[in-house]
Order: sequence, then structure tokens, then C-alpha cells
Amino acid sequence: MLRLLFKTTRFSISILFPVSILILSGCGDSGSDDQPPAGEGPLVESVTITGDFSGDDGLSVDNQGNVYVSNLASGSGTTIYKVTPQGASTVLSSELRAPMGHTFDASGNLLVSNDNSTAISQISPSGQLIEFINDPRFQGGSLAFGPDGNLYHSVYATDKIYKISPEKEITEIASGGTMDVPFGITVDDSNNVYVANFSDGRITKITPEGNTSLLVDVPSRIGYVVFANDKLYATGFSSNVIYEITLNGTLSTFAGDGRAGTVDAAASAASFIAPNGIGVDANGTTLYISQKNFALRKIALQ
Repeated sequence: MLRLLFKTTRFSISILFPVSILILSGCGDSGSDDQPPAGEGPLVESVTITGDFSGDDGLSVDNQGNVYVSNLASGSGTTIYKVTPQGASTVLSSELRAPMGHTFDASGNLLVSNDNSTAISQISPSGQLIEFINDPRFQGGSLAFGPDGNLYHSVYATDKIYKISPEKEITEIASGGTMDVPFGITVDDSNNVYVANFSDGRITKITPEGNTSLLVDVPSRIGYVVFANDKLYATGFSSNVIYEITLNGTLSTFAGDGRAGTVDAAASAASFIAPNGIGVDANGTTLYISQKNFALRKIALQ
């Protein structure tokens, strides 16, 4: 029963946020003074958004620097928003079924995992929505392409990881073990797959040969994880920080002081509130992070 409780926590937590936290995301709080708090590291900034935006979950960035964020809304959302580099927000699609993690294919189509469906959706750059693949083993989680051209899918409800070939052949590559509510998923340049648990923060490494091992035990529930510049970056959903992990498992706090808030400052003095989705631009220079209060943050990597 404890495990089932964890599998529903991702959604029950977010129900608590909207009333008290929307004030924070609207004001772009930078602390009580005009100057941001002193700190070290790259600057954490809030993206000023114009237009409707309620992104709170999975996040991807296309080759033009547009940011795409799912509105999970505790399992009742239907929308993915597109935010331009200038901050203009529009609806890419509003016909999804609790969209979670997503990723782009080589043709610029956005592939989306739905929590209320066994289908992976495909959205063209113009917003045309079709079904990419449907399989009863799928339901919720996230997606990532590897250098080998295969699509990798974490299914948090069953603790399984699948590989989907370009021909849409489905192979289970890992199950159970250190994975418990495996959610965030990413792939490095050597085609190693990394999966982050929402339940307890453990990150599992899966080699191309199918060998699994615990890479690191993060002291926080993790929303999503992304590979960038030979490192992993993960959102500390319950600790309100962003973690940096080397590929040999060395863990450090990259940004955030642990306070729940939306304070823009140098990384060590900035604050986040339930950071969730995370993505990197095509040049590997900027991280983008979604939060459960609908704030969109960015951090320069170089």
C-alpha cells in the first residue's frame, strides 16, 4: 500500500498549490529588496510570459529556442503551451489526456506521454495532433530519444522502461530493482539511459547492454532529469533545488537554497517551489525549469 501511495503523491501534492502560490508566480518575487540576494553561481531568472500559460510539468526545448510545457493539472490537464524566446505563450495543443513528459523527434514533431491514455501522442510543428503509438503497457511517464534513434519511455505506474525502435517495435529494457515510480528519463551520448524516481530520488543507469545500476541517491523526490554537457540535471521536486550529477555519480546542488519561493538571484541564493520539468536548449547553454506554481525559470549553463 505504501508504494501505491507514492504513485498518487505526484498528483495529490499539486492540488495544494494553486491558491497560495499563484501570487508568487504572478509577481516574479525577487526578495524584499530591489537588489537580488547575494549568492554564487549563474543567475536564475524568471521568464516574463505574455499570454495564457499554466505549464506545470514536462518541458522540452526545440531547435529554435521555443519552450514547451505540459499542463498536467493533477491529472486533469489537456494542454501543452509553447513559449517563444521573447516570452509569448500560445497553446500548441489542448486535446491531450493529462500530458506529462515529452521530447522532439528529428523531424520536429513533439512526442507526448499521456497519463490518462495508453497512447503516445505526436504533435506536428503546426499543432496537428495524431496518435504516434498505442500500447496497453504504456500510461504516463516521460520520453527521451537516444543517439541510436530509439525512443525510450519510462512508465512510472509499473516501474518499467521501454525502448521503441524507429519501426515502432517495443522492447522492455528494465524493470523494478532500484526503480520505484521511475519518472524523469534522459540518454547520454553513449546511449546510456538514466531514470529518476519520483518516490525517493534514486537515479538508475541502464547501459545499452541492459545492465542496471544505482548511479546516485538524491535526497529529494525528482520531477524530471536532463542530460547536458556531459552531466545530468535533475529537479528536486520536494527539496526546491536543482541538482547536478556527474556521470560517475557525484552529486551537488546546482541552484536553489532550499526555500520554497520564486526568487531570482545567483544560483546559491535563488529559490524554487516544486521545480518539476527541465530541459536544455539545442546549444546546451540554458536550462529551463517549470514549477508547480506555473512559473518558468531559466539558468545559463555557459
